[in-house]
Amino acid sequence: MTIKQQGGVFGRNPTFNDVNATTIDTTTVNAERLNVTAGADSIAAWVQGRASDNAAAVFFASNGGTQYGYAFSNASEFGVSSIGARPLSLGAAGSTAMQIDTSGNANIINGNLIVANGKGIDFSATAGTGTSELFDDYEEGTWTPILQGSITGTATYGANVGSYIKIGNKVHIQGYLVTTAIGTISGDLQIEGLPFTVKNSSTAYAALSVSSASGFNITAGYTVMGRTAPGTTVAQLSLWDLTSGTSRLQGAEWSTNGSIQFSIDYEVT
Repeated sequence: MTIKQQGGVFGRNPTFNDVNATTIDTTTVNAERLNVTAGADSIAAWVQGRASDNAAAVFFASNGGTQYGYAFSNASEFGVSSIGARPLSLGAAGSTAMQIDTSGNANIINGNLIVANGKGIDFSATAGTGTSELFDDYEEGTWTPILQGSITGTATYGANVGSYIKIGNKVHIQGYLVTTAIGTISGDLQIEGLPFTVKNSSTAYAALSVSSASGFNITAGYTVMGRTAPGTTVAQLSLWDLTSGTSRLQGAEWSTNGSIQFSIDYEVT
């Protein structure tokens, strides 16, 4: 059957070139059913059963016979595949957005991989004894550390900055805090404003590690440290000053120009 450029069932003056559509076979398994060509150097397409499972498939090739790829469907799936050493490309707005190479690797060329809320990358293929193998969160940001005491007040800061990285339910934070005045703050000292609430569990106490500090009214050789308080956004400050262990750092032990650099790795719900 030959469809001409003018007339016929398509009406007058269609915009396509002459196309030859030939019915090849309607009964033989895996044989061509319909072959469509449009010139010696253009793309050909034909319908036939796929050899591996007789799925219905539309093949695309040059008129010289080189097969490029096909779309297929059967009772359980619908898909597309390239043939030979060609990546499978997916695009939008006229540009390639993603390619699957011949090794099966998915390469995102334009844009990002956006995962719906509550979804993620499932690693359950690597069986383990954990309660979850779903990687469902990654985030970077900043937070503002605040010095506070059991007797509250308002400090004045030369600097109070922080950053964080959240990977799944683990958070790594860094903070830098410099005061120029601490007002009426006294009693047990703590740092407030952690970017995520600490998991409310007896196993969720996480160490606050101090990399440097200055302007403290403490005895030389004593160590400033701290830990998170479960179920809060607070890290309690302590001093290793007792033969038996630590005590809470007091407001009187933080001078007007006190400073501290610290980090914490803690768990969230």
